[in-house]
Amino acid sequence: MIRFLIIFFLSSCSSIEKNNLIFDSSFEGRDRFLFKRCLSNIGQDLEISGLKVINLANNINSEGLEFNSKTSMSVDIKFQNQKIKIKSMQMGPTNYISSNMSLELEKQDREFMIQDICEKIKKNIQ
Repeated sequence: MIRFLIIFFLSSCSSIEKNNLIFDSSFEGRDRFLFKRCLSNIGQDLEISGLKVINLANNINSEGLEFNSKTSMSVDIKFQNQKIKIKSMQMGPTNYISSNMSLELEKQDREFMIQDICEKIKKNIQ
């Protein structure tokens, strides 16, 4: 009985999932998940490729212990025989290069940029 319920559950979940988003190998699993979540209502087929993330830092003090970070992200979107490049950028202060907090802020910035790119994709497709 339990096996039947598991198989039923898995088959019902797989039929709900849309397969209109195609990613290339430049995307990590978390990036794919975030894009799929925010673009779940798009009815068109999209090919999303060429994810590029660039992290830059500018020193604030002479010791180099504190710096401002600038992170840039870009992707190529192909839909209905059109190809566009969409970019996003986040800037913010980060303290102490080796701290765990800077890694968390970098992860947060990445999520904000993916959300920003999703909004830009929605505007360009409509």
